[in-house]
Amino acid sequence: MRQRKSTVLIWMLAVSVVTSACGGAASGTVDKPKEETPTADPAAQPAELVIYDTTGEKLELLMDKYGNKLKERFPK
Repeated sequence: MRQRKSTVLIWMLAVSVVTSACGGAASGTVDKPKEETPTADPAAQPAELVIYDTTGEKLELLMDKYGNKLKERFPK
């Protein structure tokens, strides 16, 4: 009985050492939040949308499905 308790204790210690080594930041470093710089309204900034097509459709078909509708909804 005593040997079983010591075996369980050793296993618990080993598991806790292994799991504690796997997480957290590197020693001596502290994660600091990035300071955000004040910018203009993000909605006013120009954006670029890239659509990757893996179906092999022609560009005209893609523009009919997505491109023209997006251009109508979000003009320059």
